[in-house]
Amino acid sequence: MQTREISIFQDGGLHDVTLLAFKSSVIIATVIILLCCWQERLLLSVLPRHVAMEMKADIAGTAKDTMFHKIYIQRYENVRSA
Repeated sequence: MQTREISIFQDGGLHDVTLLAFKSSVIIATVIILLCCWQERLLLSVLPRHVAMEMKADIAGTAKDTMFHKIYIQRYENVRSA
């Protein structure tokens, strides 16, 4: 059995390198999407949905050089335990 090595110097080599780069970019994009989904599920497991969505919108709307963002604290009064 003969294996084919991907190289720019073989026939169609540039095409092979381009195809390999495309496959790599698809794999990386898929991993990024999966990590974003995992990150959002983790966030929603810690914070209520409305707080998490407000926080995401605030972070997405600000400049990236900001080190700190708003602190999301709400105070509830007259809350009884069951």
